[in-house]
Amino acid sequence: STAMAGPGVTAALSLAVGEGEQGLVAGLNASAQALGRMLGPVLGTGLYRLSPEAPYLLGAILLLVALLALPFLFRRARI
Repeated sequence: STAMAGPGVTAALSLAVGEGEQGLVAGLNASAQALGRMLGPVLGTGLYRLSPEAPYLLGAILLLVALLALPFLFRRARI
């Protein structure tokens, strides 16, 4: 949930960029979270209408992609 992960994500993002970019990164993070909260239910409902399993399948695929991307992101950003 955002309540648990939010502070860690915000801290990691602020440490990953310079002082001059922290406001931009914080704004992008907030925008991405808001967009997810708006589009998530709409997309989830559409997928559920196709098949009740579809939202879970998409979630599993996105999780797998994120886990596979982690080593590359950490190597490049050195968070």
